Amino acid sequence: MLREEIKIKSDFYKCQFCKRKEKSIHLHDLADRVDDVYMNIISKAQETPNPTISSDHVHYSADGEKPTIIVQRMLKCEENLAEAVVGILSRKHERSVMDDREIDWYDNSSSVYEVFIPRDPEFKETWNSFCESVKHRRRFFNPSACAHLDKILGTVLKEGWLGSKSPIRMIGGG
Repeated sequence: MLREEIKIKSDFYKCQFCKRKEKSIHLHDLADRVDDVYMNIISKAQETPNPTISSDHVHYSADGEKPTIIVQRMLKCEENLAEAVVGILSRKHERSVMDDREIDWYDNSSSVYEVFIPRDPEFKETWNSFCESVKHRRRFFNPSACAHLDKILGTVLKEGWLGSKSPIRMIGGG
């Protein structure tokens, strides 16, 4: 989605990473866009017990990933670009981490972060209603099921999704 937006709305600039002149946005603007998404999907990985064979003491550790790896996957980019974005965001949040004792979500020396997409209770309720409707009521020509599917998949199926490209392709006859 961001890639499409850059192609449509941006101007040609020389990239400081690949040195090619292409449509692009300023690195700080990219970091701001990443920050909005990143802060909504990141959590600390759950700590799991790691018993030590030589003693009765159990050591707990979180097995997650570094912010650079997560940002690299988000942007589908090279590691050096992801590192630059994480560096900008780390500096941006540095003051609130020190002043408010917040968690440093961009601490690249730590591998304790994971992507967590919260479950939407309304979506779950709609999906369960759809399943009940199809299982225990009419399966075909069911207006209730159609309404539930429209609520769940409506944005995906409507024209204009991702810059006027429909995600559905008709193959064959027509």
